[in-house]
Amino acid sequence: MFLGTTPTEVRIVLKELFKGYKGNVYVGCSGNFASDKLFSSMGFNVYSNDVSLYSKLISDILLQRDTDLTVINDDLKKTFSPWRESEYKKLIQVMFAIRSLFQE
Repeated sequence: MFLGTTPTEVRIVLKELFKGYKGNVYVGCSGNFASDKLFSSMGFNVYSNDVSLYSKLISDILLQRDTDLTVINDDLKKTFSPWRESEYKKLIQVMFAIRSLFQE
């Protein structure tokens, strides 16, 4: 089992680099959320995802399984509603949703 952590030296550097920054923080594939917790404790709004969601959806494709996902964002619901059904649909939707976050 992989247990990641943010080393103390890295936390010190990140705190210094982000001192005075006023925006949101986006963390892709955050793992055990150590960086997310650090930025949150500094008062930032943190948006992140866990890499296990990608892994789960990829394994669903390989094992011919289906994980229930619910789209709660109205704009994304409208975007996804005309998409045809496919074994890849959920994985592509998650990738699209995360990618669109970084283009705002």
